[in-house]
Amino acid sequence: QGRTILFVSHSMAAIRNLCTNAIYLDNGRVYSIGRTEDVIPDYVKLGAEAALINLKNRKDRAGNGSIRFLSFELRDFYTKELLNSVSSGDSCLLVIKFEKNTVHDELIDFNVAVGIDDCFGNRISHLSNITTNQILQSKNEKEGVIEIAVKEIPLSKGSYGVTLFSTVRGDIADWIQNAGSFYVEEGDFFHTGKVPLEGQGVFYMKHAFIMGASD
Repeated sequence: QGRTILFVSHSMAAIRNLCTNAIYLDNGRVYSIGRTEDVIPDYVKLGAEAALINLKNRKDRAGNGSIRFLSFELRDFYTKELLNSVSSGDSCLLVIKFEKNTVHDELIDFNVAVGIDDCFGNRISHLSNITTNQILQSKNEKEGVIEIAVKEIPLSKGSYGVTLFSTVRGDIADWIQNAGSFYVEEGDFFHTGKVPLEGQGVFYMKHAFIMGASD
Protein backbone atom coordinates (compact mmCIF):
# COMPACT_ATOMS: atom_id res chain seq x y z
CA GLN A 1 0.00 0.00 0.00
CA GLY A 2 2.99 2.29 -0.47
CA ARG A 3 3.90 2.25 3.23
CA THR A 4 7.21 1.49 4.91
CA ILE A 5 7.19 0.13 8.45
CA LEU A 6 10.35 0.49 10.55
CA PHE A 7 10.71 -2.43 12.98
CA VAL A 8 13.57 -2.28 15.53
CA SER A 9 14.48 -5.48 17.37
CA HIS A 10 17.29 -7.75 18.57
CA SER A 11 15.12 -10.81 17.86
CA MET A 12 16.49 -12.32 14.67
CA ALA A 13 13.57 -14.74 14.49
CA ALA A 14 11.05 -11.86 14.47
CA ILE A 15 13.07 -9.88 11.93
CA ARG A 16 13.40 -12.92 9.70
CA ASN A 17 9.64 -13.55 9.81
CA LEU A 18 8.47 -9.93 9.44
CA CYS A 19 11.06 -8.09 7.32
CA THR A 20 12.20 -8.49 3.74
CA ASN A 21 15.04 -5.98 4.13
CA ALA A 22 17.15 -5.06 7.14
CA ILE A 23 19.75 -2.57 8.36
CA TYR A 24 22.27 -3.65 10.99
CA LEU A 25 23.43 -0.78 13.19
CA ASP A 26 26.56 -1.25 15.31
CA ASN A 27 27.17 1.58 17.80
CA GLY A 28 25.07 3.93 15.67
CA ARG A 29 26.85 3.09 12.42
CA VAL A 30 25.45 1.16 9.47
CA TYR A 31 27.33 -2.13 9.48
CA SER A 32 25.33 -3.81 6.71
CA ILE A 33 22.16 -3.24 4.72
CA GLY A 34 20.26 -5.45 2.30
CA ARG A 35 18.05 -8.49 2.21
CA THR A 36 17.22 -9.87 5.64
CA GLU A 37 18.74 -13.28 4.95
CA ASP A 38 22.02 -11.54 4.06
CA VAL A 39 22.11 -9.17 7.05
CA ILE A 40 21.29 -11.67 9.83
CA PRO A 41 24.56 -13.63 9.40
CA ASP A 42 26.48 -10.35 9.91
CA TYR A 43 24.67 -9.82 13.23
CA VAL A 44 25.41 -13.36 14.38
CA LYS A 45 29.07 -13.16 13.29
CA LEU A 46 29.72 -9.81 14.98
CA GLY A 47 28.10 -11.03 18.20
CA ALA A 48 30.36 -14.09 18.19
CA GLU A 49 33.44 -11.91 17.62
CA ALA A 50 32.48 -9.67 20.54
CA ALA A 51 32.30 -12.74 22.77
CA LEU A 52 35.97 -13.54 22.00
CA ILE A 53 37.23 -10.28 23.52
CA ASN A 54 38.70 -10.54 27.02
CA LEU A 55 35.81 -9.54 29.28
CA LYS A 56 38.08 -7.36 31.38
CA ASN A 57 38.66 -5.18 28.31
CA ARG A 58 35.02 -5.00 27.20
CA LYS A 59 33.73 -1.42 27.09
CA ASP A 60 30.14 -2.25 26.12
CA ARG A 61 29.03 -3.11 29.64
CA ALA A 62 26.65 -1.58 32.17
CA GLY A 63 26.72 -1.40 35.96
CA ASN A 64 28.45 0.42 38.81
CA GLY A 65 31.55 -1.80 38.70
CA SER A 66 31.37 -3.16 42.24
CA ILE A 67 32.19 -6.46 40.52
CA ARG A 68 33.43 -7.05 36.99
CA PHE A 69 33.19 -10.27 35.01
CA LEU A 70 36.58 -11.52 33.80
CA SER A 71 35.77 -14.64 31.80
CA PHE A 72 33.22 -17.29 30.87
CA GLU A 73 34.23 -20.92 30.32
CA LEU A 74 32.67 -24.29 29.56
CA ARG A 75 34.19 -27.11 31.63
CA ASP A 76 33.74 -30.83 32.17
CA PHE A 77 31.33 -31.61 35.00
CA TYR A 78 33.59 -34.22 36.61
CA THR A 79 37.21 -33.35 35.71
CA LYS A 80 36.67 -29.57 35.34
CA GLU A 81 38.81 -29.62 32.20
CA LEU A 82 38.22 -26.82 29.71
CA LEU A 83 35.85 -27.86 26.89
CA ASN A 84 35.25 -26.57 23.37
CA SER A 85 31.79 -28.16 23.28
CA VAL A 86 29.41 -30.44 25.17
CA SER A 87 27.14 -33.18 23.81
CA SER A 88 23.38 -33.16 24.29
CA GLY A 89 22.55 -35.10 27.44
CA ASP A 90 25.98 -34.65 29.02
CA SER A 91 26.54 -32.65 32.20
CA CYS A 92 28.83 -29.63 32.26
CA LEU A 93 29.92 -26.60 34.26
CA LEU A 94 29.45 -23.00 33.21
CA VAL A 95 32.32 -21.20 34.96
CA ILE A 96 32.32 -17.44 35.54
CA LYS A 97 35.34 -15.60 36.91
CA PHE A 98 34.96 -12.12 38.39
CA GLU A 99 36.84 -9.51 40.37
CA LYS A 100 35.67 -7.22 43.16
CA ASN A 101 36.26 -3.49 43.17
CA THR A 102 38.17 -3.81 46.45
CA VAL A 103 39.50 -6.81 48.34
CA HIS A 104 37.85 -6.06 51.67
CA ASP A 105 34.35 -5.10 50.51
CA GLU A 106 31.83 -7.81 51.31
CA LEU A 107 29.40 -8.59 48.52
CA ILE A 108 26.04 -8.25 50.23
CA ASP A 109 22.95 -9.50 48.39
CA PHE A 110 25.13 -10.65 45.49
CA ASN A 111 23.19 -12.22 42.62
CA VAL A 112 24.27 -13.54 39.22
CA ALA A 113 22.20 -14.50 36.20
CA VAL A 114 23.14 -16.09 32.88
CA GLY A 115 20.99 -15.62 29.82
CA ILE A 116 21.36 -18.24 27.08
CA ASP A 117 20.47 -17.22 23.52
CA ASP A 118 20.17 -19.18 20.29
CA CYS A 119 22.14 -18.22 17.18
CA PHE A 120 19.48 -15.63 16.28
CA GLY A 121 19.71 -13.83 19.61
CA ASN A 122 16.47 -15.25 21.01
CA ARG A 123 16.54 -15.81 24.79
CA ILE A 124 15.85 -19.50 25.32
CA SER A 125 16.86 -19.98 28.95
CA HIS A 126 17.74 -18.04 32.09
CA LEU A 127 19.89 -19.32 34.96
CA SER A 128 19.83 -17.43 38.25
CA ASN A 129 20.81 -18.08 41.85
CA ILE A 130 17.63 -16.22 42.85
CA THR A 131 15.56 -18.83 41.02
CA THR A 132 17.47 -21.70 42.66
CA ASN A 133 17.21 -19.88 46.01
CA GLN A 134 20.96 -20.05 46.63
CA ILE A 135 23.00 -17.38 48.41
CA LEU A 136 26.34 -16.39 46.86
CA GLN A 137 28.93 -15.53 49.49
CA SER A 138 32.30 -13.96 48.68
CA LYS A 139 35.57 -14.30 50.53
CA ASN A 140 37.95 -11.44 51.27
CA GLU A 141 39.77 -11.95 48.00
CA LYS A 142 40.11 -9.79 44.91
CA GLU A 143 38.87 -12.43 42.47
CA GLY A 144 36.23 -15.15 42.68
CA VAL A 145 34.78 -18.04 40.68
CA ILE A 146 31.18 -19.14 40.24
CA GLU A 147 30.38 -22.61 38.89
CA ILE A 148 26.92 -23.35 37.52
CA ALA A 149 26.27 -27.08 37.25
CA VAL A 150 24.05 -28.07 34.33
CA LYS A 151 22.87 -31.68 34.51
CA GLU A 152 22.11 -33.48 31.24
CA ILE A 153 22.05 -30.38 29.07
CA PRO A 154 18.81 -30.58 27.02
CA LEU A 155 19.86 -28.37 24.11
CA SER A 156 19.96 -29.55 20.50
CA LYS A 157 23.03 -29.28 18.27
CA GLY A 158 24.15 -25.70 17.67
CA SER A 159 25.95 -22.61 18.93
CA TYR A 160 24.58 -20.65 21.90
CA GLY A 161 25.45 -17.19 23.17
CA VAL A 162 25.70 -16.07 26.79
CA THR A 163 24.79 -12.82 28.55
CA LEU A 164 26.16 -12.22 32.06
CA PHE A 165 24.27 -10.09 34.61
CA SER A 166 24.91 -9.33 38.27
CA THR A 167 23.56 -7.17 41.08
CA VAL A 168 24.97 -6.17 44.48
CA ARG A 169 22.65 -4.66 47.11
CA GLY A 170 19.94 -4.46 44.45
CA ASP A 171 22.01 -2.32 42.04
CA ILE A 172 23.34 -3.54 38.70
CA ALA A 173 27.03 -4.34 39.22
CA ASP A 174 28.01 -5.68 35.79
CA TRP A 175 26.04 -6.57 32.66
CA ILE A 176 27.64 -7.83 29.44
CA GLN A 177 25.72 -9.05 26.41
CA ASN A 178 27.46 -11.57 24.11
CA ALA A 179 29.85 -12.29 26.95
CA GLY A 180 30.65 -15.76 25.67
CA SER A 181 29.38 -18.71 23.70
CA PHE A 182 29.45 -22.49 23.71
CA TYR A 183 28.69 -25.25 21.22
CA VAL A 184 26.46 -28.27 21.74
CA GLU A 185 27.20 -31.43 19.74
CA GLU A 186 24.55 -34.00 18.90
CA GLY A 187 24.35 -36.71 21.53
CA ASP A 188 22.35 -39.64 22.83
CA PHE A 189 20.12 -37.51 25.06
CA PHE A 190 17.51 -40.25 25.59
CA HIS A 191 20.13 -43.00 26.18
CA THR A 192 18.53 -45.19 23.53
CA GLY A 193 21.28 -45.22 20.92
CA LYS A 194 19.10 -42.97 18.77
CA VAL A 195 20.15 -39.42 17.93
CA PRO A 196 17.18 -36.97 17.84
CA LEU A 197 16.32 -35.43 14.48
CA GLU A 198 17.83 -32.05 13.69
CA GLY A 199 15.67 -29.01 13.12
CA GLN A 200 12.85 -30.21 15.38
CA GLY A 201 13.27 -27.69 18.18
CA VAL A 202 15.86 -26.34 20.58
CA PHE A 203 15.06 -28.36 23.72
CA TYR A 204 14.70 -32.07 24.33
CA MET A 205 12.05 -33.33 26.78
CA LYS A 206 12.25 -36.74 28.38
CA HIS A 207 9.03 -38.60 27.63
CA ALA A 208 7.47 -42.04 27.30
CA PHE A 209 4.63 -43.48 25.20
CA ILE A 210 1.86 -45.57 26.74
CA MET A 211 -0.56 -47.41 24.51
CA GLY A 212 -3.89 -48.77 25.67
CA ALA A 213 -7.31 -49.71 24.40
CA SER A 214 -9.73 -46.91 23.62
CA ASP A 215 -12.75 -46.49 25.89
